[in-house]
Amino acid sequence: MAVFDGELKELMAGQLEIWQAQQLAPENPVYNLGEYLEIRGDLDVGLFTETLHRLVAEAETVRLRFRTDAAGTPRQYVGDVPEDLVQLVDFSSEPDPRAAAESWMRETVTRPADLSGGPLFGFALLTLGPDLHLWYQGYHHLLIDGMAGSVLSTRAARIHDALLHGQDPADGALEPLALLLDADRAYRVSDDLDRDRAYWQGVLADLPQVVEAGTDGAARPSRGRRLPERLERHIAALTTDELAELRTAARRLRTSLTGLMACAAAVHRHRLTGQRDIVIGLPVAGRTGRRELAVPGMTSNNLPLRVRIEPNTPLADLVRQISDAVREGLRHQRYRYEDILRDLRLTDGDPLCGLYVNAMAFDYPEKFGSCRVTAVRNVSTGPIDHTRVNLYARGGDFGVQLDVDVNPALPDQLPARDVSRQLRRVLAWLVTAEPSEPVGRAGLLDRDEQRRVLVEWNDTARDLPPATAVDLFTAQVAARPDAVAVTGEGVHLSYAQLDERANRLAHHLAARGVGPETVVAVCQHRGTDLVVSLLAVWKAGAAYLPIDPQYPAERIRHLLTDSRAVALLSEQDILDELPAGRLLTVAVDSAPVHAALAAAPATAPGTALTPAALAYVIYTSGSTGTPKAVMLTQAGAVNLAVAQQERCAVDRHSRVLQFASVGFDAATWELLMALCSGASLVVAPARDLLPSPALTDLIARHGVTHATLPPPSWPCSTPPT
Repeated sequence: MAVFDGELKELMAGQLEIWQAQQLAPENPVYNLGEYLEIRGDLDVGLFTETLHRLVAEAETVRLRFRTDAAGTPRQYVGDVPEDLVQLVDFSSEPDPRAAAESWMRETVTRPADLSGGPLFGFALLTLGPDLHLWYQGYHHLLIDGMAGSVLSTRAARIHDALLHGQDPADGALEPLALLLDADRAYRVSDDLDRDRAYWQGVLADLPQVVEAGTDGAARPSRGRRLPERLERHIAALTTDELAELRTAARRLRTSLTGLMACAAAVHRHRLTGQRDIVIGLPVAGRTGRRELAVPGMTSNNLPLRVRIEPNTPLADLVRQISDAVREGLRHQRYRYEDILRDLRLTDGDPLCGLYVNAMAFDYPEKFGSCRVTAVRNVSTGPIDHTRVNLYARGGDFGVQLDVDVNPALPDQLPARDVSRQLRRVLAWLVTAEPSEPVGRAGLLDRDEQRRVLVEWNDTARDLPPATAVDLFTAQVAARPDAVAVTGEGVHLSYAQLDERANRLAHHLAARGVGPETVVAVCQHRGTDLVVSLLAVWKAGAAYLPIDPQYPAERIRHLLTDSRAVALLSEQDILDELPAGRLLTVAVDSAPVHAALAAAPATAPGTALTPAALAYVIYTSGSTGTPKAVMLTQAGAVNLAVAQQERCAVDRHSRVLQFASVGFDAATWELLMALCSGASLVVAPARDLLPSPALTDLIARHGVTHATLPPPSWPCSTPPT
């Protein structure tokens, strides 16, 4: 057990956030960080081990231990240097030494950490061959952030070379951790904190909800998880030439590599989701001052960069927005990202940023004595609530690595491989794009993907009969006259009976001037009479305008006037409340109409109805202004009927619930899906369709097989099995 010097110190703000998150999920290893250096040459293992002992003796942050005080508050102290500091593992006899070593590191980084136990770091020297070693460094995020790996590795190389040449390695020793602790404590009680809070509240005021484009391409509100159980990673290697092109593009656009990556991320989010008010997360040091930046520790923070993008936004304008946001944001980078989320009340998993991008151009040592460092690779970077892109440009001949981490707990999350491929296409566009070019020209898809989306996925054309919805219904009447067409409220109409009633009402309407290219409003209670009226309007050659009796009077007046309806079908208890004016009205349940229908022919009118004829008129909700009419043809109705019959596997044995309000387009969907395929349409009064046991009983009692229900109705609508 590590000892402590008697002084328990407060955790810095960033550490405290990690501590609290880890306490909620103690077995979750996602805060474990890991990376390794590939070392080639005749490495003196003993000297290297002594180097790491000296390094740990200097780097107080590595030796931090944690405990809670009497009040349960977490405290930290600097422990001693562990005796067994470096684990030596020889994989040289394995069939594939590198694969075995990488598997060992991945397994190591997934082990849960005990925050109140022993050391929260681990060093290992993995031997792959006589002249090839991997120096693995594993830390809990409480100890260090992403920048610290460069500081520790560089200091280790200097200690090693000093020992190798018989020099005093104390020269250039790391600064004490107290520099960071004191600076953090001072900031938390300073006026700077209040100024920074006010700055971020102003920048992020009236922020829209983050949306995500899932695997089906549809945009929907995004939900994040602050501590995912695991991350999905995709690793791509960029050539030094590609890095050179990116840096040239950055200079041409008058930005930095970090600014260019942030620009690519913003374009990617805009093109993927369609959002025009976007926040990109930018990891930053969370500290200022040259001395503080040289101290390894955990102060890293996320900078929210808010930009506004339209498809015609010039690239130069976007670059300027990002440059301004970075410049101003860095002045306020010490205000914790977690505090920003709390200020915005985003504490239930709602993400602030859909994408975090980090261009890490930290220098790493190129040699340990005569041994060359030929690669630096990250194993784990810590958690993310959404998607993160890390670009590692470590200098020297280490190459360039582009890692994409995604939180797979998010529903419909794009795979990391797809995000990586799309982002690289945006970067390729940035390399050649002119500053005046609009960002809407940036593409995410390659040629094969474009063909799949634009051609293959749209290749849905099929031969349809040159018919009308009435023709499809009449075919079912001829094939199954005695089958139940509509059922509910104690009434059961066969296809023949429904056809006869619709024919009689169609004759009645035709005698009153209803015919082709006219519109008839239908405003009735749910039930069999409503279905009869809709069919009768079609049989008379007209189009129906469905109106929900619950609509406000002003909306109904607008619909009747704007549609130029020639008649209104309704019921006696509704008509008195409707603003019908001088419009011809027909109360289908009145005694005079019943008498007229009894005398009307039972056969279909001789009206010539073509596929190009208007079938129905439906109005938008009016949420963005005055409700607007949409006109649908008989050919479109047939197309919908055939598509739904095939997609939903509706046949003569099916029972379709008529759930949607008649004023909603889905009501026509339900009508066509049932009566054009020989199924039964189940109707019920509105009170039985509310989310309640009555709805569950209705579905079970009628053996409903197909129902279009909104999510709030699901829990109550599934019949017991």
